[in-house]
Amino acid sequence: MSARLSVGARTKGAMAPTTRPPEPTLPPMVDRRERARIALSSQTPEPIEGECLACFLVRSVEAYGCGGDLALVEAFRRGRAPAAVGVADRLVRLGADCACQVAPAGVWVLAREHRVRDLRTDRLEVPSPIPACHGVGPGSARPCALWERRGRRQPGAAASQARSTCGANASAIAE
Repeated sequence: MSARLSVGARTKGAMAPTTRPPEPTLPPMVDRRERARIALSSQTPEPIEGECLACFLVRSVEAYGCGGDLALVEAFRRGRAPAAVGVADRLVRLGADCACQVAPAGVWVLAREHRVRDLRTDRLEVPSPIPACHGVGPGSARPCALWERRGRRQPGAAASQARSTCGANASAIAE
C-alpha cells in the first residue's frame, strides 16, 4: 500500500495520507423512526414568538412530517416553555402518542367557530389553511383560542383518526 506524502511532511519515513476519514454513517440496524428522529434533530423547527403549542405542531408536521414521537413537543418546550416539563407526559395521558395526534385531529381540535361547513355534506370541516395562531403568553405550553380539547381518552386512543395520516406510524404498522 502506498501513500502520498503530504506537503510539509518529513521524508524520513513520515508518510501521511491525504484523504479525510469517511463521514460517520448510521449502522444498518437503526430503524426508520430513529433515522427520522436524527434527521429532525438536525433541522428542528423553531417556535415563532407568541405561537401556541398546537399551531406550532400543525405547522411543523406539515413542513417536516411526524417523527412518530413527541420530539416536536419537546422542541417547543425547550424553545418557548422551558418550565413546562410535564407537557409531553400530559399529552400522552390524553391519548397522543406522536405530534400529529395532538392537533388538528387528535387531543386538540379546531374550535367549532373556526371550522367551515361543507355544503355538500353539511359537516363542519377544518379549513385549509388553518387560521393564524391567536397567540399565547411567554412560557405557555397551552393551545391558543383556536383550539379546544377533545373529550378524555385512554393512551393511544387519539391514534384512531391520526394514525392514518401519520407516515411514521403507518410505516411502523406495515412492518
